[in-house]
Amino acid sequence: VPAATGHNIMNFNKFILETFNGHDVTISEIPAVYTDFADTKLTKTFRFVDPKGAKLTGVSKTVYTMSVNADRTQLLASSEAVANTVVATIKDAANNDGEDLIQLEDNSVAKDLLNVAGRDDLANNLTARLSVETLNGCGKSLNEVTNNEFDVKFLRPITVKADKMDNFKDGVDVGAEGSVIDVKLAFTDWRNYAFVTTPINYYTYYGVKSITIDTDKAQTTVNGKYEPIPAGMKVEYSGVEDISAGKFGKLTYINNKAEVGEFDIKLPVAVEYAWGTVEFDIVCHVAKTVK
Repeated sequence: VPAATGHNIMNFNKFILETFNGHDVTISEIPAVYTDFADTKLTKTFRFVDPKGAKLTGVSKTVYTMSVNADRTQLLASSEAVANTVVATIKDAANNDGEDLIQLEDNSVAKDLLNVAGRDDLANNLTARLSVETLNGCGKSLNEVTNNEFDVKFLRPITVKADKMDNFKDGVDVGAEGSVIDVKLAFTDWRNYAFVTTPINYYTYYGVKSITIDTDKAQTTVNGKYEPIPAGMKVEYSGVEDISAGKFGKLTYINNKAEVGEFDIKLPVAVEYAWGTVEFDIVCHVAKTVK
């Protein structure tokens, strides 16, 4: 949660029991004869459930094979380029004031997987499955415990989408009204709070570093469907003006071709921030040629 001081955005962790009612896990329906396995005599810990080679695709389109380490305290991702990168870790209670902690690791693979989806697409969020493990005072574990698994979703810290932008106008002078429009982006955080600049500047807090619009990959519907921008037509991006003030730069539309009807231009956008890169498209509408 943003704060003026004392909060580090790179500490992506949480005490697992904070998500449970009563801040506790209870093992119930144990026959009374098994006194050594009464709930109060059990030590409960959390472990990753082995994803058994499940495949996940990152923002970069890299495909990762998911696994766990031997004691199931680490969630691992392997690709053709690198093996067994630690994506998330469970740190046992002995090292964390008596509580198990789950932590997302600060590395490129974790960030690649984290930024695939935001809070409005929970089904595709980076997800780990955890189990509750039990031991009694003699070091014996309970067998056939049911309802002891649950999902943990790592919410992407920010989501960025195109905001409502003005339309281009075809046929006007370059630099005239209608040939240049402001880039308008809607930033929200993991709580779905819109970004503000005061009293806490969210752009600064979440470490928004750069905004890139790849005009070389622009596509248009001039011919009725999205195709690469035709020769003689182009879009130029000025670059950001001041991210911390919500000023994201301008787009200029240039058409040296014959007159056209109305159409759309789609442009890929990448926003880099403290926890990786969010990618999406913006669509700009072009009104038909001014006569």
